[in-house]
Amino acid sequence: MLPLFPEPAPPISTNERLFWWAHLKWEIRWLHCFIPPPPPPPLPPPHPPIHAKIFIHNFLASHFDTSL
Repeated sequence: MLPLFPEPAPPISTNERLFWWAHLKWEIRWLHCFIPPPPPPPLPPPHPPIHAKIFIHNFLASHFDTSL
């Protein structure tokens, strides 16, 4: 029959701790190969068409001082 309270395990060494931490990171990285990436976010709605003359006027007005 097993004892009710087994003896505590000996303390784990730093090397062993680093080994298991690296192993855990490797397993997580490996498991990520089987998880599909999340879907991309939806695209914003397209801009309404703008007339070329209005576009050029807005561009020039925003880049040059037309208050003279």
